[in-house]
Formats: sequence, C-alpha cells, structure tokens
Amino acid sequence: MNELPTDPLITPPFPSFGVTEGVELSTQSAVDPEKSRFRKVLTGFGWTALGLASFVLFTLIKVPEDRLKAYVVGTLNTSLSAKGLTLSAERGDISFGWGISYLMRDVKLTSSSGAKPFLISKISIKPNLLPLIWGKQGGSAKVVSSGDGELWIFFSMKEAQISADVEFDNFDVGQTGLLYLLSGTQGSLVATGKLTFNGDWNVPSTVQTQGSVELKKIRLDAQSIQGFQVPVVQLQEGRFSFETDKSKILIRALKLGKPASTDDIQANGTGEISLSRTWDTSPVDLKLNFKFSESITKSFVFLDALLGAGKKPDGSYSYQLTGPLAAPQFQPQP
Repeated sequence: MNELPTDPLITPPFPSFGVTEGVELSTQSAVDPEKSRFRKVLTGFGWTALGLASFVLFTLIKVPEDRLKAYVVGTLNTSLSAKGLTLSAERGDISFGWGISYLMRDVKLTSSSGAKPFLISKISIKPNLLPLIWGKQGGSAKVVSSGDGELWIFFSMKEAQISADVEFDNFDVGQTGLLYLLSGTQGSLVATGKLTFNGDWNVPSTVQTQGSVELKKIRLDAQSIQGFQVPVVQLQEGRFSFETDKSKILIRALKLGKPASTDDIQANGTGEISLSRTWDTSPVDLKLNFKFSESITKSFVFLDALLGAGKKPDGSYSYQLTGPLAAPQFQPQP
C-alpha cells in the first residue's frame, strides 16, 4: 500500500465532499465592510478626542499652581465686583485626580457697602475639559455653608445657550451671601430643593425651567430697601414652585409664613409670566394675598398709607401684579 505523503507542504488528495473549489473554509463569520468602516471611524474619533483632552489636561498640569489659583479667584472677583463684593480664601488646593478641581476653604465675601462679611466653609469648582473641544464651557461647583448645608451647581453653556441644575440641601442662602447677590437684601434663610434651567438666556421664549424649594428659618435684617427703613422680619417657613408650559412660567405656589403663627408675614401667590423675545417685555400676571404681624404694622407706620387701597376687613391685603416684567403695575383687588 502506498503511504500518504508526510511533507506538510504537500496537500493530500482528499475528496472535497462537495465544497466548491476556491472557497475558503473558516470558523469565523465574514466581517460586514460597513460595520468595519464605522468601527474604524469611531476608533479614530475616540483617539482624537482622547488626544485633545490629554493635551488640555497636561497643559493645565504644567501651569504653576499659584497661577491657576490666582486665575480662579480673579475670575470670581470679576463677576462679583458688579455687586460690590470681594472674595478671599484662607486656603486653596488644586487636585488632578479624575479631572481638575479647586477647593477653597474658609471663604469670605466682603461687601463695599460695609455690610457684615459673608462666610462660606468650602467652595469646590470642577471644570469639564472634554466639552472645550466643541467650544462649550461646563462643570460643577459645590458650596458648603456652616452647619454642613450644601449647594450643588451643574452647568454647561455655549454663548447664551445654558443648561443648569441647582440643588439645595439645608443650605444657608443668607449667611453665604447668595441672598444678597440675588436680591440685594441682608438676612438669612435655609433652603432645600432643586431648580433646572435649559434654553437661550437671550431668547426667553426658548427657556424650559422648573423648580421647587422649601424655606425655613427666614430672617431679614433691619435695613433700608428702596429708600424705606424696614424692621427685622422673621418667618418660620416658606415655599415656592414653578414650571414652564407653552412658553409660560407658571407659578404654582408662592407661600411665606406659617399659617396661624406669629410670623411677621403670611403670604400666598399664584400666577404666570408669558415669555416673549426679551425678559423686560415679558408680561407678568401675579395675584398676591398677604398679611403683616402687629409688630410690623407698628414699626412701619406708613404701611396703610401705601397699601390701604387693597386692605380687606380681616386686615389682610390683596393685590395683582400685571404688565411687563421690567415695570409691572401693582393694582389692588376688590
């Protein structure tokens, strides 16, 4: 009997068992050329994005830490200067784990008006580097008030297009200076809740926003507001909630003071703001009912002279706020 050839380079003349000549057998399925091309493009894009992000990261790492600290504090002070505030921190640390972050401790906001300084336990700022590739700015910030209350801000923006989430957790809005920044009034209050905003700030009709916040331990210091000397005002609680619906901000609840209590103000309000091309021209329609404590009416002797037209038999007041947001009219309700 003839032996089969043992040379591995020689293929034995085994039968094909019906396999067409020229067809290669394989245990792997054929690769879809479209999927292969997509995978190559995606891989190339991923490496490009990683390279650009690494370039930004290593550039920042090489910048001296003191220069980064000075840049962050200088940028914040530029924004705060419009309100006459200056920020300083006893200590600042920069870390590079899981992205860059800057932590400031024992922060103080000093007002040029001579008001008492606002104190903040910690401020942590963490920018998002990857969106910079597409011209977007974004990041997160955490502010800690004394007593471990927290404020979280998550945002991204490109020009006037803004997306932001703000969360309060037993955060002292007054002590940290946020109340003064928003309203120009001095006092304190503790807030818990969440706010969201999405849209082009310069085009109000594009805005989608909603929020619900609970307030407690509300106190407004004695101060001059719009030329009037206002006594100390204290409230146990408050609440407001709103949402957008068909280019309107619907004010679902606006409540100040605890019912049947000694709070200096008890108020309820509902209404809406119709969003137009600008904020100043957006019409507002808000109905308010409110009542003051005896101590407030005695301290503020001109109260009835200013609001008497809307006074009710039970001593409360009822008014409607209508007109453009920049100059609404305050009209008494029958």
